[in-house]
Amino acid sequence: MQSLFNVMGLSNKPIIVIYGGTFNPIHNGHIVPAIESAKSINAEKLIYLPCHIPPHKDTPSVNSLHRLEMTKLALQDINDEQLTIEISDYETQLTSPSYTRKTIEYFAKSYPQHHLYFLIGMDSLLSFHLWFKWQEILSFCDLLVMQRPGVSFSKSQLCEELRPYLNSQITITSVTEVDISSSQIKAMYNQSNNKSLKELSLLPTSVQHYINTHNLYK
Repeated sequence: MQSLFNVMGLSNKPIIVIYGGTFNPIHNGHIVPAIESAKSINAEKLIYLPCHIPPHKDTPSVNSLHRLEMTKLALQDINDEQLTIEISDYETQLTSPSYTRKTIEYFAKSYPQHHLYFLIGMDSLLSFHLWFKWQEILSFCDLLVMQRPGVSFSKSQLCEELRPYLNSQITITSVTEVDISSSQIKAMYNQSNNKSLKELSLLPTSVQHYINTHNLYK
């Protein structure tokens, strides 16, 4: 685990990493890499943020309350002396699409004594300049970017507007590769392939039980 591009000296403020996503469902690829990323910049807290209605994606097939509960179950038994892990229901309480610009301002006001990072994947970094008011997002936080399996990175791939931030507000960190997606897991459930899910250890057992109990992804 190592940083490829680092900010010019980390802030003296305690660091909080915010990790947003649909988590539909949350799986091991959302857990190990995120924890490693937060630790790579000595964060004191990692906040998981299940969204309600993502603005640029289809509405999730499973409602936000189920996804919030699965996130809680997936993380409830993780004890780490170096890192506090929390789950926020801020976006699941919204009745409108979840824009990062609004959300990150909320957290900046909630934690004025902290240095905030928003955790994203490499694919999201390459399209970050298309996000709603992305410059304003960077006025409230820095970006922490996970290098994901199968996605290589070259500075030339980044739009010119974002390149200067590699030396100031973007940290790219290399994490353990967990090559799995929520789409693959949903496809397995749709095919009633629960045996493969268990054998491959793709998601926590507590989440598997919750999905089966509530008959999700069928």
